[in-house]
Amino acid sequence: MYAVTGNELRRRWCKQMGVRAASRVPRPLRCAAAVGWMLDCPRTGDFVEMARLAIVVVRDEYFHGGRTAVRVVGYRPAVADGEIQWFSSANTLFRKDLMLRPQPFARGMRIDLRSAQLLSLALRLDHRIEQGKSHPQRLRQATMKMPAVWAGFHRSVADGVIGCGPEFEALCGKFGMDRQAMLAKFRREHDGLVLFPLRWVNDDLGRATAMFAEVARFPVRQAVPTQLIENAIRDASGLGSQTRHADEARATVA
Repeated sequence: MYAVTGNELRRRWCKQMGVRAASRVPRPLRCAAAVGWMLDCPRTGDFVEMARLAIVVVRDEYFHGGRTAVRVVGYRPAVADGEIQWFSSANTLFRKDLMLRPQPFARGMRIDLRSAQLLSLALRLDHRIEQGKSHPQRLRQATMKMPAVWAGFHRSVADGVIGCGPEFEALCGKFGMDRQAMLAKFRREHDGLVLFPLRWVNDDLGRATAMFAEVARFPVRQAVPTQLIENAIRDASGLGSQTRHADEARATVA
């Protein structure tokens, strides 16, 4: 997907961004933003360690002097006190402007042309915003989909993990299953670790080895209303992803 040369990316940028970048007239901010993700390692399955995942947000912002920037910001998601932080400013990886022509060895706001994965994704996300603008009704109804998060434990620890939380207890009661049976139903294995849904094992997170995002159904590119992104960033903890575990449980256990 990202096996493209610097020359190809340069041509793609000129075709997609060149006219906008050359204009001296401030453009109105687009009402759409886009969210995507990339890894700093090869993907080996449905689960990715959160320490290797970057959430990338593209949206318009006014820059000093009235210029419109196409901001490209990367975040490293993290778990703090049992809460998932998708867009925390403390976990910002980079902050770029796609309106600036990419150059090799670029620093600051300009994207390094050698960063093919980032530049390619940023251009695709900008294109996704343009597509979203063409379907305003669909865009207004769009919700942001984030991946489910799982806690990974060594096998020697996993058997002692105890499920907890109101959602977990409600599901156990609904389907007449004890805690260990419910955990066993949702137990997953990845890279030598045993994984459980994060929300269900909050009391044991101190014994977890790593946190994982389930990216199998996480859209690589999605357009959403800009206000939705702004609210998530302002909230700092982002949007919860675990509510869908309840729906999955109903379908799986049934």
